[in-house]
Amino acid sequence: MPIYRKLWPIEIPAYRDHLLRLDETDRLARFLAPTPDSVIRRHVGATDLPWTLMIGAFIDGILRGVVELRGSRDDNMRSVELAVSVERAFQNTGAGSELVRRAVLAARNRSVREITMICLPQNRRMQRICGKLKGLLDFDEADVVGKIAVESHSQFSLWQELAGDGVALGAALLTGVRPPLSATRSTRVRMESSERG
Repeated sequence: MPIYRKLWPIEIPAYRDHLLRLDETDRLARFLAPTPDSVIRRHVGATDLPWTLMIGAFIDGILRGVVELRGSRDDNMRSVELAVSVERAFQNTGAGSELVRRAVLAARNRSVREITMICLPQNRRMQRICGKLKGLLDFDEADVVGKIAVESHSQFSLWQELAGDGVALGAALLTGVRPPLSATRSTRVRMESSERG
């Protein structure tokens, strides 16, 4: 059973390794163009962590799927671009949909107003996911652009994310994964602020 949780900064190499395991077809779906290893390494190296949130699907302790939300300093994360990748052997298991669901919840709780998803016309899976989230699809010759309006956060949405983080942290500890101190501290701070609110 997958463990879904946010990636920690020290896990960026695991994210790189996951992307490098994607086959040619899945790299095309993820990056919208043929993507050699050097481009993947450059993409991961350019990750701006304060403005990027990644949630991973860990199966048997190995990162097999990732949803990435990339925002911009310019608009203070009011809009973000979403991209998801799942390794071939783990597709059609619901992992992609669950990753996107969690990403939308995280975006909502960070006051993101709009999520953009760009995919190839043949990527029906991403188009279906966008449709489930009531997104609007705009088709052109090269790409399909999905726009998802994000609701304002609520006490319940904040609790949902906090509870999910707690379950994921417990599962990681049970499997022998030790989070960095900053991860446990940030979880505790969010919990304390939630209790005060």
